[in-house]
Amino acid sequence: MHSACSSCLASSSASRPTPSVLCLRSCSRIPSLRVWGRSCSRRSFFPSSSWPWCFSTTICGYARRISESRRFAGGSRGRGEPVMRCTKCERSLVSLSQKGIRFEFCFHCEGTWVAPEGLAAFLGLEEELLPDRSFSLLGERFCPACGKRLYGHPYPALGGAILLSCKACGKIWIEAIEIERLKKALVVRGDRGVPSRGGKRRQRTGTLIPSMRGKEERRDAVSHLVWLFQFLTGFPMEVDHPVRRVPLAVISLIVANVVVFLVSAFAPGGLSAMIEHFGFFPGRGAPPHRLLSMVTSMFLHAGRGHLLSNLYFLYIFGDNLECRLGRLRFLWLYFTCGFAAVGLHAFLSPDPSPMVGASGAISGLLGAYLITFPQVELYQFVFFFRLRISIGLYAGVWLGLQFLHAWLGVPGVAWYAHIGGFLTGAMLGMLWRCPARG
Repeated sequence: MHSACSSCLASSSASRPTPSVLCLRSCSRIPSLRVWGRSCSRRSFFPSSSWPWCFSTTICGYARRISESRRFAGGSRGRGEPVMRCTKCERSLVSLSQKGIRFEFCFHCEGTWVAPEGLAAFLGLEEELLPDRSFSLLGERFCPACGKRLYGHPYPALGGAILLSCKACGKIWIEAIEIERLKKALVVRGDRGVPSRGGKRRQRTGTLIPSMRGKEERRDAVSHLVWLFQFLTGFPMEVDHPVRRVPLAVISLIVANVVVFLVSAFAPGGLSAMIEHFGFFPGRGAPPHRLLSMVTSMFLHAGRGHLLSNLYFLYIFGDNLECRLGRLRFLWLYFTCGFAAVGLHAFLSPDPSPMVGASGAISGLLGAYLITFPQVELYQFVFFFRLRISIGLYAGVWLGLQFLHAWLGVPGVAWYAHIGGFLTGAMLGMLWRCPARG
């Protein structure tokens, strides 16, 4: 008894129906194992209709793993059509067509990969959509077609809006919210209408993205909350640097720090007793105990504000580093910077008070982040203005403040630990600087 292929309803050698079968018919979708439930050609590779056309789920699972290991232009959809990956989340792009406009769409992050002429036709622009010669590097994005780096090009026809595009193939990557904002901007300019046959101007009301109505309002609400959070805290925020996998090492460190803080809060004697036993005291204790306190002091924090601020910077700078370096190398970087920070503090600081906190290790992450991702930009509040600055400017100002406070001898903060961790992370970043790992 043969079951039916879930995509083309061809007979399968599996004993029961299953959605995970690999069809051997000449289908343009199934060989890439990306899009299921789409119809395919009825022509077969074999003359007899009784031949089993599909492999079992075991073969399909193996082929799926091979297909998932291909990145960007490394695979094939069949008939020479390349497999395209989302430049933001690296999931598969689905080829769609609306009103004669063909584009690639990501159903996860709602991004669209479209040719300039297709975007111009959708927006109703009569002039050709050409980018300006000037460009800027925005985050770390790569072309879904050729794998080359994407650049932010201003488009004069769109009022100077900066869109990510590839210099090689010329196509544009645009987010769902950017499409809606461009449509609204063109309505204000009066450029959205296109002449119809009757001489009057008709309005384009379609959308390049399916079933996205109402999501722009939710995104705007989130952006307002982010703006308020930055205004109240003064913390930086990455402009556009997505994470392509779950940062398990970073999450584990966050959980460990929170657990230690809760234990210290409810322990006999409270936080002061935990600091007395497990904090790092310069020049105190035998070498084994001193080495152990260098580790335990990284997980102790003096209060909720100290803990939350450290965990925020750990996540902001640590997630992308873990994705680039790998979990083991990231943990090695984290603890090495922590040891170097504690060591420099013990060597240079005259303050005999105990040292606690992960600030030294996180400062090392900032140094490695600067070397590994020098093109990233941050949003930072300066007084009442939200500025967009480079990571180099942010790190330079931050490091200068650490040296200034250390020179002035401002008490209460281990300034030399911050400096030592940052310099160690930057040096390790220079040693490890390499292309992104798949």
